[in-house]
Amino acid sequence: MFEELPDGFQKQDGLQYLVRRVNGQDNPTYPDAAAIAWTGFNTIEWMSKAFTGEINDVRRLILHEKAHFLWFYAVEQSVKDAFADVGGWFLDPTKPSGWSTSNTTEAVSAYSHLLSPSEDFAECVAFCLTNPDALLSVSVRKYKFI
Repeated sequence: MFEELPDGFQKQDGLQYLVRRVNGQDNPTYPDAAAIAWTGFNTIEWMSKAFTGEINDVRRLILHEKAHFLWFYAVEQSVKDAFADVGGWFLDPTKPSGWSTSNTTEAVSAYSHLLSPSEDFAECVAFCLTNPDALLSVSVRKYKFI
């Protein structure tokens, strides 16, 4: 599957390990997560529920998690700041993630505007590669940015 991805997704800085939990076992900290990018541990953790959906959803999830490593290891701070501006993101100490956005109408998915610019970025990258029309239909600016 990874070999079918664009060259830039073949090998990414910081990503060393792919781990999969035993079937049916969830991450105790994030029980709803199908996968988690642990950039500080150089690992993507997969739960069995990540592989039960449609193949396009699985592929998008893989791209989403790998995009976190792009954000963490490859994207310069000035680019992160510019993407946050495009997405209307601002620091918000009242939110657990520390972020809010004033621009929810340009979110490619419900998840992309819930937490932070890095989650928004990961969703946009994943959609740009698997369903670019979906991203283009909600945000030309984010599409062009990616």
